Amino acid sequence: MYKRQALDTANGEAVMRMLLTACKRGLAVVVVTHDAQLASWADRVVFIRDGRIVDHTAARPGPESLLTERSPG
Repeated sequence: MYKRQALDTANGEAVMRMLLTACKRGLAVVVVTHDAQLASWADRVVFIRDGRIVDHTAARPGPESLLTERSPG
């Protein structure tokens, strides 16, 4: 039988560091959590309520966004 257990703060952050390292190596990672502190590590957060997406954060622009050509305003 599977028993759910929450990670303490130190171990939760250690797991997130490992996942972040994996992402930097090109892996895609999906984390499901109710912990806002852990969710803050993510590039994008999708909020789901009653099985429906109710909100999401925008992806942060990377440094390459500075190289895009802008039209004169």
